[in-house]
Amino acid sequence: MALTLPAADRKTGDMRAGETSLADRNRRNHSWPGAFAPDRLLAHGVAICDSTSPPYDIVGDVHGCIDELRDLLDRLGYQLDGDIARHPAGRTLAFLGDLNDRGPGSIAVWSIAVASLAAGTALYVPGNHDSKFARYLMGRDVHLTYGLAETVNELLALPPRRRDALGTAIADLLATTPPYRILDRGHLVIAHAGIE
Repeated sequence: MALTLPAADRKTGDMRAGETSLADRNRRNHSWPGAFAPDRLLAHGVAICDSTSPPYDIVGDVHGCIDELRDLLDRLGYQLDGDIARHPAGRTLAFLGDLNDRGPGSIAVWSIAVASLAAGTALYVPGNHDSKFARYLMGRDVHLTYGLAETVNELLALPPRRRDALGTAIADLLATTPPYRILDRGHLVIAHAGIE
């Protein structure tokens, strides 16, 4: 989803007005196992203005389709260095959420996203399926529907050290990422879905 700058300004103003109560509600509603702490939670009403510059390759709704993601990255000219997606011309990969559920490779998709984000070659905004996965990772009671059971089983099938590291990285990312990002010096806003 892309908004024109005036629409983004209106939406940013609306979100800032509710920022404190949303942050307070999130801190109150989340249990934080292991490495998580409430002070790591970002007030989800605050967008991040990235210093990255175009061109961007914006990819959304991968839904665990790892083969299709790898094919798309190849067609766009990205090279996988382990799990890090790099473009030789320095293009930035932007994931628009819903990385998991439905396809057979949700955890492999997350591995690419987490590694690429850590390497600075990608950006990310969460989707509704990602948020539900985050609630599971935080110990919340969620219904394992719409492919989430398969995603959870993929994660649990990993060796314990890898499972814990990746699960922590995913949960931390999801707890600290705003629902949209402002790119290209304010000329582009990316989000998984509508901004209220």
